[in-house]
Amino acid sequence: MNFVVNINLIIYGGEVLKKNSISNINNSEESMNIKRSKKRKRGFLPKLSKSKKILLSVFLIIILVGSLSTYLLFSNLFKKSNSVIYTNKITTEEKDINDSNEHLDVETKIKNILLIGVDKRSGENIGRTDSIMIATVDPENNSIKLTSVLRDTYVEIPEHGYNKINAAFAIGGVELLSRTLKYNFNITLDNYITIDFFNFQNVIDSIGGIEIDVKDTEVNEINKYIKEVNGTNSTLLTTPGLQVLNGQQALSYSRIRYVGNSDFERVERQKRVMSACLDKVKNMEALEYPKLLSSVYGSIDSDMTLANIITMGNTVYQMENLQVQNLRIPSDNNITLGDMYIGSDKASVVFPDLQATTEEVLNFIYPGQDFSTVTVPDNSIQRSKLILN
Repeated sequence: MNFVVNINLIIYGGEVLKKNSISNINNSEESMNIKRSKKRKRGFLPKLSKSKKILLSVFLIIILVGSLSTYLLFSNLFKKSNSVIYTNKITTEEKDINDSNEHLDVETKIKNILLIGVDKRSGENIGRTDSIMIATVDPENNSIKLTSVLRDTYVEIPEHGYNKINAAFAIGGVELLSRTLKYNFNITLDNYITIDFFNFQNVIDSIGGIEIDVKDTEVNEINKYIKEVNGTNSTLLTTPGLQVLNGQQALSYSRIRYVGNSDFERVERQKRVMSACLDKVKNMEALEYPKLLSSVYGSIDSDMTLANIITMGNTVYQMENLQVQNLRIPSDNNITLGDMYIGSDKASVVFPDLQATTEEVLNFIYPGQDFSTVTVPDNSIQRSKLILN
């Protein structure tokens, strides 16, 4: 059975979804979705209004937006990755922080998905994180929220001391990065998605490229990164200006770091790429989605099954007046820039005000709640070691 038939069965054939899904789908929501789907005629995709195209486009964008990670070989549509976000192995310090924050009441209907873009080179098993984001699906407030984490943020990595936060993934994969985010910022993650350079390029190509306005100062940097990843197969830019970038060019655009305001502007470029992807997917015909989903789903590593993603897409489908909100942490008001010795090497870091940053991100994810009593690690000793620029 080909993929398009499988997708139609999953979306419109309630019994197939009920029988095969191994994800933790709320039974009451599943029942409502099955009843709703039975009212639709089988065998074809219904015409979606422009606003309702968000049903499929959002969960595709949740994948596209991850901006870069590891290839996953699934033997079938519903096989889960062996990776896990959390285990019972935590340090005493982590347990103390968790216990101190047990009193905080958060909305359980809100789901946080860790999006990891990975710079994985030939011969490497894990690679380095090139982007770290958290996609929050908030059905109560009809919103999708994207939190970008500066990769040079200097924090304590459980069991491994202080380092830039992007080192957590290289040391211990998804699990250690998730523990690091939880320990320092009290962010609880429900799922993860990763995508690497080559698969990110393929995904961009599968949607026909994206339109980006390239500055004159960015052209040479884009071409440098294109050649670094693709070698003799490179397709280089020749001019600046508004143009459609293919996968190689879009990836390289999102990686630029030494033009403009370093990592801060890099995050802004990644947001532009995400927005361009969202616009492209939203304007696709509904009949194009199954083929695109087949391409995208085969290019990621995740603990989410296809059924998980479709269920989340259905949650977003029910949202009215959907809003997409963005936050970068640490924000400008909550950082100190400087240098720190990591081993014997001197490196530029972003030193965060953990208390202010944690309150800010929790208020962003869970609006209308009081997080002024949240407990965070004490990084004052490390702060005294910072060499100010």
